Amino acid sequence: MHSWDHQEERAGKGEGCNRSDHLGRYQTAPRGDAEDITMRSVKRDFSLECESPKEIKERAVVNGHDLSILFIDDEPGILEIGKILLEQSGGLSVSLAENAYTGLNLLSNRDVDVIVSDYEMPGMDGIALLRHIRSEGWDTPFIIFTGHDRHQLFTEAMRSGADAFILKGGNPKTQFAILAKTIRDSASSRISGKEKGQKRPD
Repeated sequence: MHSWDHQEERAGKGEGCNRSDHLGRYQTAPRGDAEDITMRSVKRDFSLECESPKEIKERAVVNGHDLSILFIDDEPGILEIGKILLEQSGGLSVSLAENAYTGLNLLSNRDVDVIVSDYEMPGMDGIALLRHIRSEGWDTPFIIFTGHDRHQLFTEAMRSGADAFILKGGNPKTQFAILAKTIRDSASSRISGKEKGQKRPD
């Protein structure tokens, strides 16, 4: 769980990339690299993530369709601002769930291209949800998006089959730009290699 205080106000005004913005901590690792996992704390210049409108449009759509995203978080404010910013980035259609059980119900009725989940949620946390999905045979890209900066959690997520681990915090617009890029990268490698055919959990 996390709060961005009142930064949401500024986030949706269509400002361009601010090259002085930084993402304080960004972590991602290929699924399956459990033996080589290290906790990273990297200051990245946001200019590295800036894309022109043309580049965004070209990257947004994979195989001619918008990417379907399931975003799970127990904080309604984060869900709301996340849906706005992700869909504004182009080519992403975002469905929302306020807990893991609601997310599983949605997954039982539809296919999605990428799942983004908070870690700390009541009932079932994000790692437990990830393990359940992997145990059912789903290979849907799964991104942990959390405010918890702990080495043990990062390691556990990657060993459980997460495709990326991104820390919340800082400017929401910057955070969701990074998340949108990670979503597209994760989906592109999966969808380009095979047809969508997911097994639904019982």
